[in-house]
Amino acid sequence: MTQKKDLEKMMKWGKVLDTCTNVIGKIIQACCAASAVIFVIFCFYMKNINEGTMKITFLGQDVSFAGLPTAAQYAVVLLMAAVFALAVFMVGDFAKALRSVFQSMAAGRPFEEAAVKGFKRSALWLAIIGVLAANGYVLVMAAFLLLFSYVFSYGVILQTESDETL
Repeated sequence: MTQKKDLEKMMKWGKVLDTCTNVIGKIIQACCAASAVIFVIFCFYMKNINEGTMKITFLGQDVSFAGLPTAAQYAVVLLMAAVFALAVFMVGDFAKALRSVFQSMAAGRPFEEAAVKGFKRSALWLAIIGVLAANGYVLVMAAFLLLFSYVFSYGVILQTESDETL
């Protein structure tokens, strides 16, 4: 009886976490997209008031485009906006990867190949973020997600053997 209750709890939490991941992922994507638009508008505004040379603060660092030709200044701004656009894609795929894990839980079958792939993709995105941000904690989280993928991969094997035995 407790196994059935535990399974029902897991399914309930899987649904809740899937919904939360979906909503939070969309909110973060919208924030990244809005940041890109605001950033580009701000840079072009600063270009007008700084008499042809952009100077902005980005991630706490002063960035000056003094001495760069106007075309290069615009290229840098557009490149930075592209980084925001990449963040929109990355957050969306990261949320999708986590959702595949939670959807497997919600279906009552956490040991599915979709969950394993979800853990691996999540680990990959966290590793990329950790390297780009030079953040060791994020890299450790990526390592744990990769470890979970192997644990769940073994669970898939055991689940398959169990299903075939019955």
